[in-house]
This record gives sequence, structure tokens and C-alpha cells, in this order.
Amino acid sequence: MLQSPRMLKSIIGSGRIFIRPIQQNLSLDDDGVDTSPMIEESCLNCGMNIKLSDLKSHIKSCHQTVSIPDSDEEDIAEDTSASSFKVPVSLESVLLALSCGINYDKVTNIEVRRGSVFANALRAARRPTFCVSGALKVEFIGEPAVDAGGPKREFFSILAKEMSQIIFEGPVNMISFKHDPAGIEANMFYCIGMLMAMAVVQCSTGFPFLCDAMFAYMCNIPLQLSVDEIPDQTARKLAEQIQNATSIEKIRAYSEQTDILAQVGYTMPIVHATQKKRICQSIYEYYCVIRIKQELDQFKEGLKSCRLLEAL
Repeated sequence: MLQSPRMLKSIIGSGRIFIRPIQQNLSLDDDGVDTSPMIEESCLNCGMNIKLSDLKSHIKSCHQTVSIPDSDEEDIAEDTSASSFKVPVSLESVLLALSCGINYDKVTNIEVRRGSVFANALRAARRPTFCVSGALKVEFIGEPAVDAGGPKREFFSILAKEMSQIIFEGPVNMISFKHDPAGIEANMFYCIGMLMAMAVVQCSTGFPFLCDAMFAYMCNIPLQLSVDEIPDQTARKLAEQIQNATSIEKIRAYSEQTDILAQVGYTMPIVHATQKKRICQSIYEYYCVIRIKQELDQFKEGLKSCRLLEAL
């Protein structure tokens, strides 16, 4: 194992490699000495000091104590007989626990072309032999490189960008699925869920641009009104107008300019200004969840792969 950039270059020469740190960023200081056999690193899971050369194997075995309970295990945290079971208490520990599910004996290959990453990824995910738990290896066609993490991270970064332009809509960093009957028929959103699960588990790569409503629905928690998240511009403008209205007359006037309230299922007569919160909530829930419920349900099924939905 080489730690010195100079010594690494003496072996690799002008070749192209990708380096992925085991636990944290690598030092770029170059003292020209290979000291890795003598260096010890503190394991972020158990806190023990482990020789750098042994760290990778230690992490794999150490993480077995950090796992997500099976659905049929109840009240583990309160059961003293399960004292050996360590429940994740942080995002870092959850990600470490999920990574234990990666099957390094099985390799899942994806070949993609730049400009068609989303289409290529979907085609790969639909293969009968596609293994979501296998160690993912990504190759950009025409760009031979050993995937030690770099191409994989770039793949998921490009995938997120392309998806945000093709299948999502809404304000920046608060987007939700477009309603897509053809995509539902093709089980596309299930595949998207699988790919996102693999991104989180194998690269710790998140998708922070999704709206809070999607996350709330996936986790079965109540939706908190956020007019800014409504993807449809006309509906968002109406909700903003009603939210800021100062009289019952204005609420009625705004509502009568469009059939949006009938579309979202709000049919109660508007008789009091206090109704505006319920009206805005109805618009919000319809456009962020109800309208795309089939897409979200497929997506949730995809997230169950790699146990990501359970972790959420």
C-alpha cells in the first residue's frame, strides 16, 4: 500500500487512476517515504487504532456490528438480550451499515455514453441479470479507466443532473416527479429508486434537490405546508395569493379565476378567511404527492433495494 504521491507515480507512471479514500480525505503532502505499514488510523466505527494496511479488512468486519434491524425484530433498542446489536445513531453509521450489504463477490457493470447517461442507466437497470447489491463498476464508453470510485461518482453526478432535467419539475432544489403514465407503465420509477439506492449505499451520494414532500411521503410522516415547493407555476401562484390574502373577498376572487381548487378536490364553500391554510394545504398535497402517487409508490419500491427505504 502506497501513501506517498511520489511513490505512487513511480509505479503508475503516466497512467490514469482513481483513488477513493477508505474513511476520509487523503493527505497530499509528499515526503517521498512509504510509511503506510507503520501508520495507524482510528476506525470511525469502533474507535480502535488499526494499521493502515489492515484498515480496509477491519472496516468490513467491524461494520457487521452496525446493522439495520430486520422488519420482524421488534423493540431491539429496549431488549437487553440484544445488547450486542448496535443501532445506528448517526447518518455516518447508517451509511456504514448499509454498505455492509454490498456483495463484493458480484460485480454489476454499467456502460454509459456521455449525453445518454440516464437512458443507458435505465437500460442497464432493466437487465434481468442486474444485481443491485453487487459492487458497481462504471465505464464511460471510449474512456477506459479502472473504476476505483471516481467514474462511479461521476456517473451518479451526471445521472442526477440528467434526471433533474428529464423526469423532474419544480423550483430549484425542491423538485418532484413529473406525472408520466408511460414511465409508470415501463416501471421506470422503480428503476430510478434502485439507482438512487445504489448511489447512496455505494457512493454515499445523496440527491438533495428533492422536495420535502417527497421525503415525507417516503417516510410516512405528515406533510408540512411549503407553498414554495409546488411544482406547477400556476398552482404555486394561486397558493401564494391565497396565503397572502387579507380578506375573504380576495380569497374568493383568486379561487374563481381558475379551476385548480376543483381539480385538487377542495369543494367546500369559502366562507371564512381562516380556510386559506387548508386550501393551500390541499393544493400542496395534490401537486406534490397525490398527482404523482403512482410514481412515488414505484420509487419507494425501488428504494427498498439495498434496504435504503428501511433506513430512511
